[in-house]
Amino acid sequence: MRFRVLGPVEVNDGGAWLSAGPAKARALLAALLVDAGRIVPVEQLSDRLWGSAPPRTAANQIHGYVARLRRCLADPDGSVLITRPPGYLLALGPAELDADVFAAAAAAGVAALRSGDPSQASVLLAQALSQWRGDAYADVPPMAAVAAEAGRLAEERLAALEARIEADLMCHRHAALIGELQQLVEEHPFRERLWHHQMLALYRCGRQADALGTYQRLWALLDKELGVLPSGPLRELHQRMLATDPALEASAPPQAGPGTAAVPGTAPPTIVPRQLPVGCAAFVGRDAQLAELDALAGRGGVLAVISGTAGVGKTTLTMHWAHRNADRFPDGQLYVNLRGHDPARPATSPTSALYGFLQALLPAGARIPVEEEAQAALYRSLTAGRRLLVVLDNARDAGQVRPLLPASPGCVVLVTSRDRMNSLVAREAAYALNLDVFPGDEAHRLLVHRLGRQRVAAEPSAVDSLVQRCAGLPLALAVVVAHAAAYPSFSLAELAAELDGDARLSALDGGDPATDVRAAFACSVRTLSPAAGELFRRLSLHPGPDISLAAAAAVADLPPAAARALLDELTRAHLLEQHAPGRFLYHDLLRDYAGELVREHDPAPLRGAAATRFLDHYLDTALLGVRLLAPRRRPPAPRDPGRPEELADAAQAHAWFAAEYEVLCATLPAAAASGQDGHVWQLAWALATFQDRQGYWHDWVTAQRLAVDAAERSGATGDRAHARRGLGRALACAGRHHEAIEALEHAIVLLDGDPAGKGQAHLDIALALESLNRCDEALGWALRSIPLFEQTDDVALLGNALNCAGWYHAQAGDYESCVACCLRALTLLHGSDDRRGRAATLDSLGYAYLRLERFELAAERLREAVELFGQIDDRHGTADALDHLGECLAATGEQSRAADAWQRALAILEELGHEDAELVRGRLSGLPR
Repeated sequence: MRFRVLGPVEVNDGGAWLSAGPAKARALLAALLVDAGRIVPVEQLSDRLWGSAPPRTAANQIHGYVARLRRCLADPDGSVLITRPPGYLLALGPAELDADVFAAAAAAGVAALRSGDPSQASVLLAQALSQWRGDAYADVPPMAAVAAEAGRLAEERLAALEARIEADLMCHRHAALIGELQQLVEEHPFRERLWHHQMLALYRCGRQADALGTYQRLWALLDKELGVLPSGPLRELHQRMLATDPALEASAPPQAGPGTAAVPGTAPPTIVPRQLPVGCAAFVGRDAQLAELDALAGRGGVLAVISGTAGVGKTTLTMHWAHRNADRFPDGQLYVNLRGHDPARPATSPTSALYGFLQALLPAGARIPVEEEAQAALYRSLTAGRRLLVVLDNARDAGQVRPLLPASPGCVVLVTSRDRMNSLVAREAAYALNLDVFPGDEAHRLLVHRLGRQRVAAEPSAVDSLVQRCAGLPLALAVVVAHAAAYPSFSLAELAAELDGDARLSALDGGDPATDVRAAFACSVRTLSPAAGELFRRLSLHPGPDISLAAAAAVADLPPAAARALLDELTRAHLLEQHAPGRFLYHDLLRDYAGELVREHDPAPLRGAAATRFLDHYLDTALLGVRLLAPRRRPPAPRDPGRPEELADAAQAHAWFAAEYEVLCATLPAAAASGQDGHVWQLAWALATFQDRQGYWHDWVTAQRLAVDAAERSGATGDRAHARRGLGRALACAGRHHEAIEALEHAIVLLDGDPAGKGQAHLDIALALESLNRCDEALGWALRSIPLFEQTDDVALLGNALNCAGWYHAQAGDYESCVACCLRALTLLHGSDDRRGRAATLDSLGYAYLRLERFELAAERLREAVELFGQIDDRHGTADALDHLGECLAATGEQSRAADAWQRALAILEELGHEDAELVRGRLSGLPR
C-alpha cells in the first residue's frame, strides 16, 4: 500500500493511483497520515474533523468513514488501518508515503552537496522534488493539524529547491537557472537565499548590471516592508560583485568524459535552434500538469509522454509549457510534428524528422549522411552535453520516437500521443502524464476567458449546459467558443440547444479537420485492429455508466483474456478509460461516436445478439448472487446458467452487486426499451435482495414497476404474479403501504395454486399493515400464512412465518405467545442456511424478552441478531436490532452502552433516509447526561 500527500491525497494498492474518496474520507485519511505509525484517538479525530462543535454521532460517523476507507484501501481485515483503542493507527512501511521518499532523497542530496559532489546532489534533490504534484494535502478540507504538516512540508520543499539550485550553480548551469529563479523570487520575495542564487547566476552570465540591480530591488523591498537590510552574506556578495572579484566567476565546465564521440568533418555545435510553433494565446487551466512538467524539468534529462484522447489539448499544453520555459534550455528547442494520426498526410518517418533536426543543428551547407543510422549517430553527437528541449508532437508509436531521442542527460524530451507509449515507459523509463478532459471549473474558466465574464455571467444555466454537452473536451469547447464568437447575437442557450441529442457531434465541427471532433475521433479509430474497432463500436450498446471486463467479454463473445487484450488496445489509444481496476468507460462524446459507428457498420441482428449477451451475463450473475446471499429465495423461472462471473461466496456476491449496482439500474430500462421483457422482470427479481438489505427502496419500486410492465406484456400468469408481489414488497418497504396492499392482493389472486408464493404475499401484506399501525390485522394475515407454508416442505419458510406471527403477537402485547412462536421458528431455522431468518427471529425474541424484563436473555439474543445481520450486510435489520439492544441496555442502567448502540443505529438509518431515524434520535436525546 502506498500513499501520496505531496499534492492531492491519493492511495495505491498495487494498481492505479486513486482518490481517497469524498471530502470527509480524505480528511480522515489526512488526519491519520499526519500521525502515521501512532494511535490517533477517536476523540482527537473528531476534533480534527469537526473542531469544537462535533455532531452527537461523531464517533459513529468516524466508524463509518473508517469502514469506507478500508474498502478504498482494499484493507478488509484492518491490517493497514488498524483499530487500536482508544482510536486507530495507520501502519506504513518504508517508502510507502511520498513525503518520506522526498525527505530521504532530499537529505541524501544535501549530504552529497556538503561533501563536495554537486552533480550527485543535483540528481538526488531533483528526484526528491519530483515527488511533488502540487501543494501538500491539496484537496483536504481545512484542518489545523494537516495545515501545520502541509506548512512544514512546504518549507522543506523550498529548502530542497534552494539546495538543488546551489548544486546546479556549482555545476555551471547558471544560464539555465535564470528564468526559474526569476519566478521563484517573485513567489517567495523574502527568501534571501533565492536572491543570492539569482544574483550569482546573472553575474556568471556576464550580466553584472542586472545582478547589482537585483540587489537594489531586494534592498528596497526589505526596507519598505520590514525596515531591515539584506543579510550579511548578501551584502558581502554585493561588495564582491562591485569589486569584480574573480573568485565569483565559474570555473570552466568539465570536459566531455570518455565515450563522447567526435564527428569528423563537422563544425562545433554552436547554432541555437528555435523551432517551437506559436503557442495558444488563450491558454487557461492545467495548473497541476504544468507544475508536474516544471518539476520534471528540474530533474534535468527527462523523457515525458503526454498522452490523452483526441481533442484533449496535448499539443496546446506542451506548447504553452515549452514557450513559458524556453529560457531553461539555452541550447535551443527542436520541434517536429510526427503526424501519427493525420488523416490527410502520411506519418513523418524518423529519417525525415532526423534530417530536419540535423539541418537545424548544423551550419548551412554542412554534409548530412544519407543512412538513418549515421544520421542518428550524428544527432546524438550534436546533442551531447547540451541543454535542449525536444518536442515530438503527435507521435504514432514508440518506434517512431526512439530514433529521435538525444543521448545527453541535459535534454528534456516531450512526446505527445494518443497512445500511452507503455513500451517507452517500460524501456526508457519515460514519465507518463495522462491528460484528461477539463474538470467543470477549468471549462468555465475557458469560456470566461474567451467569451468575456459579462456574457458568461448573463446565462449561467446555459453555460453549465454547454460544459456538460461538451463533456469537458477542450476541442469541443473551442469549437463552441468559435461559434459563439462568430454569432454574438445568438444566446448561449441557443448554442447549447444545438448540442442536443444525435446532432451533437455534427454541431461540434469547426469547419476543417483540425477543429472537427468527429474527424479527430475517426483518426484514432483508424489505428485500431479490426477486432478492437468492433469492440469499440459494440460497447456503445451497453447502457453504462461503466463496464467490467467480464461484461465486455460477453459483448465481444470472447474469453476474458482475449477481451482484455482488446480493452488494453482501446485504453492505450485513449478511446476507453480504465477508471478502476477491471472497469472501463467512454468519454461521453466518444460514446456518441461509437454509437454512430455501430448503427452504420453493424446490422441489427448483430447488435441485438451483442445486447442479449451482456443482458444474459448480468442476469446469470445476479441469479448466482441471489443464491449465495439468500439461499432460500427460489428463482421465479428455470434458466440455464450461461456465463456468469465466478462468485465463490456471499461476500463476493455482495461485492459484485455493489460494484454493478448503477449498471444494473441502468440496464433495466434499456432492456425494457429493447423489448427484452424476460430479462427485465427476472433481473428486477434478482436485484431485490440487495436493494432490500441496502435500503435502496425507492430504486426497488422503480425496478419492480418496470418488471410489472414487462410481465404484463409477456402475459404469463406466473411472471405477472412474481412481479406484482415484488412491487408490493418494495412499496411496503418504501412506506407506500396502501399501494403495497393493493398490489399484493392482486398478486394473491394470480398466485392461486402456489401456496409458498401466496404465503409470502400474506406476510408482505402483514408488513404493510404493521406500518399502518394495524397490528391486529397484520397478525391475522401472518397466522393465515402458516397453513400455506405447512403445505410445502420448506421448513425455513415456515420458520419465517412463525417469526412474523411472533412479532405481531408482541406488537399486540402478547409477549409469551411471541416467545413460543419464535422458539419454534428458531428450531426450524437452526439447520437451515437462512441467516437472515435466524437474525430476524433472534431480534423478535430479544424484543419479547425485553418487554418481559428478562434483560440478560434479551441482550444476549439481540447481540446475536446484530452480529448475524452484520454478516449478511443487512443494514436495516442491523439498525432495528441495535435500536432494541439500546432499549435493553438503557433499561438496565448501562447508559453509555445504550448511547453507543443507538448512535450506531442512527448512523445507518440517517444514511438510509429512514423515517425511524427521528425515533432513535429521540431516544438518544432522552438519555440522562
